[in-house]
Amino acid sequence: MLQRWEVRNQEGRKDWRESGGTGNRKDKKTNEELNTRIGAGFNCFGHFEWIIDAQTGEAVKWRRLKDRELMAYLVHKRNRFVLKGSILEDLWPGANPEQATAFLHTCVYNIRKMMNTLSCKEKLEYRDNSYRLELLEMWCDTDEFERIASGMEVDASNIDRCEVVAKLYKGNYMDKEGFIWAYESEEALKEIFITLMHQMADFYVSIRNYESA
Repeated sequence: MLQRWEVRNQEGRKDWRESGGTGNRKDKKTNEELNTRIGAGFNCFGHFEWIIDAQTGEAVKWRRLKDRELMAYLVHKRNRFVLKGSILEDLWPGANPEQATAFLHTCVYNIRKMMNTLSCKEKLEYRDNSYRLELLEMWCDTDEFERIASGMEVDASNIDRCEVVAKLYKGNYMDKEGFIWAYESEEALKEIFITLMHQMADFYVSIRNYESA
């Protein structure tokens, strides 16, 4: 099932964008809104990307891998404070504490400098020995995916919306990065996706649309 979906996703991505999903007017609006939000935030399915230009899909070009990993980690933990010690354990396991702390401070400085250069309204805060990335305007693809797909009972009233949100799943969560700290979320999101695909297939079978199933 997953392999079949991947083929459909790759072959139909261009047509899907041009037609606005299934052709349904309401669904076309939903699709356009999702595309706009995807282009102005963080993509975490497959590769981690910080998209900075909605029109061109331009992403941040990172000079240092650890800056990128820390940003991915902060997006992963978005909108909540994370103890500095937890960050050090997850990103610099086994490293000398003083050196790891120095590396962290450098990464934080670089990220804040980049956010300032890009005039981001997002905040990277430090309080009570903890850091928090607060997302104010930028969007994360996994938020929308979970909001729509979690607990969804697929039927005729929402099948178009399910088709749209399934396109967000371009690969397992940060699967291309090899971040050990992302594994638990990767498995949880994969389970949501598999459940959604099974329900969509069952719906199409129920209406004898075997090609879509």
